Amino acid sequence: MKVPQSTLQSKLTRPFTARTLRRPRLEEQIKAITYKKLALIIAGAGYGKSTLVAQTLLNIDAHAIWYNLDQFDHDLVTFMVHLFTGFQQYDPGFGTDLWPKLAVPLTSREGRRKLMMTFLLEVERLPTKPIIIVLDDYHLIQNEAIH
Repeated sequence: MKVPQSTLQSKLTRPFTARTLRRPRLEEQIKAITYKKLALIIAGAGYGKSTLVAQTLLNIDAHAIWYNLDQFDHDLVTFMVHLFTGFQQYDPGFGTDLWPKLAVPLTSREGRRKLMMTFLLEVERLPTKPIIIVLDDYHLIQNEAIH
């Protein structure tokens, strides 16, 4: 299905890790995320969080959706379009029922609830291989509708 709003592929691309310092001990600890519902990796800027997670994902048997967030992702529709597009990298048929819901204003709590319910139903129908969603720089998002 055609994406109804433009997406930037660079926002869905992992950091380049070929010439970076490996941290095997930390990578082993990060691998535990496949057994968790939510994992937060918190450290100051420049400590290599994104690089560490990107390196670790190379050695995990799971689908990984990487979403590089910035200040322009405060809009719920922009956020969801990129997230849905990330899922379509693994399942091109993902979100067939979701795209029309993004065409209507998501100002009401009920509209957002219906969108999320449809989204979760789509995720449930995916194969059983674990899916890891990386929301890089999530702290930049201030919109409560996204939280």
